Amino acid sequence: MVVIFDPEKVLTDTESCRFGAWKEMAREQGILYDAAFDAQLQGLDRVARLQSILNRAHRSYTPAERMALLTRQWDLQDEMMQKLGGDSLRPGAEQMVKALKKNKIRIGAVMTDGMPGRVLGYLPVRTQFDVISRKEDILSQLSDVQLKLSAAPGECLLVTAFPGSAKAARSLGMQALLCGQADDHAVILQQIMAIMPDFDEQKTFYGGNYAG
Repeated sequence: MVVIFDPEKVLTDTESCRFGAWKEMAREQGILYDAAFDAQLQGLDRVARLQSILNRAHRSYTPAERMALLTRQWDLQDEMMQKLGGDSLRPGAEQMVKALKKNKIRIGAVMTDGMPGRVLGYLPVRTQFDVISRKEDILSQLSDVQLKLSAAPGECLLVTAFPGSAKAARSLGMQALLCGQADDHAVILQQIMAIMPDFDEQKTFYGGNYAG
């Protein structure tokens, strides 16, 4: 069995970095970007989000300028995530990942909003992952993890907070566990265990070895 984490909102919380980077990038262009506007853009990919922001500008932007702004937003977000470091891990997340590894479960990482290496790169938990995909889109990332871990689609379980990513995993024949941002990690771990076929060592997740 392979467990594939979509870290944001499941293992990590970097929302403040993402919002702050978009806001600063927009400010540099003289464009207002606040929480209300950000909420309107939820669900858009980075390119569509940028275009929505630039629609508020007083001039047009060339494709090269738009690409530079996307890079600028990434660099700003990267700086903020680096400063946040281990504080971006949700309580109980590291213990859950280590519990899976202790029971010889292979784990990978993809990311719906951005590249997983950028988020996990500043966290000590990154060493627990067997594969961190850096492909551009969620379907490519999922296929990349599956291929590198030599797993059949039915052996892969995606754990994500994004309904679209869960749908993408199922379209590839994978299983998907859709989590809420406030879900307790002990509960998430129990749900993962319940999905695993013929797993005989579930008791080793408990007995003091895991603290959610």
